[in-house]
Amino acid sequence: MFRLIWQDDKNIGIGPLDIVTPASYPFLPVSDTEFAGYDLVTAKQVNIGFAAKSGAPDVLTIYGKQNVRAVKKVSR
Repeated sequence: MFRLIWQDDKNIGIGPLDIVTPASYPFLPVSDTEFAGYDLVTAKQVNIGFAAKSGAPDVLTIYGKQNVRAVKKVSR
């Protein structure tokens, strides 16, 4: 991971990111089951959705530009 170095409103360089922080996206509802988030730092939009076969949602789907990942809920 890298960080951008800014001075006087100009990008003057790039350097290693010493502390890697997890990606965090605030999501807003797009429909009853779909949500969208946008990260200004990486300029990426992330879309997620929930599906339920019966009752409560049990599958989270993460939509990407090149692929779609579906993750099933794990019961403990």
